[in-house]
Amino acid sequence: MSKKKAGGISRKWPLSLILLSLCAIFLFYTRFHVNHSITGDEPTYLMMDYDLVHNHSLNLRSVYAKQEYRGFFPSYLDPLGQVDEVQLFANSPKLYSSHGIGLSVLTLPGYVLGQAKGVEIEMVLTSVLVVWLSWVWVKVTTGNRKLAYLSSGALTTGLFFSEAAGYIYPDIPIAALILGALIILHKYYNKPWPQFAFGLLVGILPFFHLKTLSIAAPLLLIITYRWWRHKKSLPWPAYYSAVPLLVLFFISQHAWFGVWNPSAIYSLSSTFTLSPINSVPAMLFDYKLGLLTYSPILLLVFVGIVPWAKKSLISFLIALVALLPSLLMMTGFNGWQGGASPAGRYFMEFVPALMPALAFAIDALRRNWQRISVALLWLIGVTFTIIALVTKAPYSDDTDTHSLPPIFVSIQNQTGLEAYKLFPKYTKVSTDVVGSKTRLKAVIGSIVVAASVGYGYILMNPEFLKEHVRPALNKKVWK
Repeated sequence: MSKKKAGGISRKWPLSLILLSLCAIFLFYTRFHVNHSITGDEPTYLMMDYDLVHNHSLNLRSVYAKQEYRGFFPSYLDPLGQVDEVQLFANSPKLYSSHGIGLSVLTLPGYVLGQAKGVEIEMVLTSVLVVWLSWVWVKVTTGNRKLAYLSSGALTTGLFFSEAAGYIYPDIPIAALILGALIILHKYYNKPWPQFAFGLLVGILPFFHLKTLSIAAPLLLIITYRWWRHKKSLPWPAYYSAVPLLVLFFISQHAWFGVWNPSAIYSLSSTFTLSPINSVPAMLFDYKLGLLTYSPILLLVFVGIVPWAKKSLISFLIALVALLPSLLMMTGFNGWQGGASPAGRYFMEFVPALMPALAFAIDALRRNWQRISVALLWLIGVTFTIIALVTKAPYSDDTDTHSLPPIFVSIQNQTGLEAYKLFPKYTKVSTDVVGSKTRLKAVIGSIVVAASVGYGYILMNPEFLKEHVRPALNKKVWK
């Protein structure tokens, strides 16, 4: 139990507030120093905010009829590609965006106060919220404040996270909703009001993106199972808040698009066509957009899987059941790289929820050489982040498959090292590798990840070395 001053205020809160403030300053500086242009899907969310403010509607027909969309989209983007094609070509009185309304509703206060700049500020604050929630999530799973600080610090300084702060995309708000739900599931699931709040978080998820239905459903199953085992009853407060929102989601899809199946408005025939054998290495190691390429400290997530399962099995199973269906679905997603995406953007929803694995790995790596290795991994990632800030171009433009990411260009100009050649190169449209050397690099990277999981197992089961590995290496065995 933490020591408290008179009045019941923990002495550790000032440190937490100072560190969170530093995190906010860093993320704000990262966003506005780099000063990204608003592109991709971002203008659509701003246009929806505009329509809510001026027309009190989400029907964008009048916005397109008056060509008011021109104030949101840069000249190289097609504004007609951001709405439902069926309604557009049928000249229907309805014209709704194919993107979820959740993000636009969330950012409406920011838009009212400061238009696009206000939305960016609100999105940075949402990123700060994710950092704080990841700290809480690690704290309740490990019971260790220091590990929570280290893991949330690693998250904040990682390029994949810091460069996404301020982006007008639903990934970071979804991460916040998932973290909130996981925290409640682990520690507060047996109280009525937290159950009700849990239901709100789950019910809101699909409004941010259709794909989150694959997370919302497992979350509801988990709380039902946990409460049934605890009280032989159903978690009615969670149902009272979640079910109406989920029903409203499907009703809104039918009212807007005329379909009960929300996936019917998307072209999914060629979207989930990749083999995990190619897609997983691409997402992890690609020289432009790989998660581990720019944030190697996250390799410890794989080291920490077994320690997490052994030391906090309940929280591990909660995260596994909640996230695994969506993670598996993403491995077949043909648009894994997005458009001019931040590195690892599509992992953004899941990585904060996996921070306990990183924390348990740090806790298990206690020898000096192990801690030095951890520090080096973190330092490499921070170096990438610093280079990104200096060059003012953190994200990797994937519009030209032959161009080098700005970070590697800077390294090559300053040192002469062609560091990008260490990583596999995938094409823009799919995860087909370019050349046999690239395939070899992907295989080596996959072996490193598998070895990291195995090393985590050995850390928790040191007798495995004595009973199996060392005898196998004994010369007598080979005679």
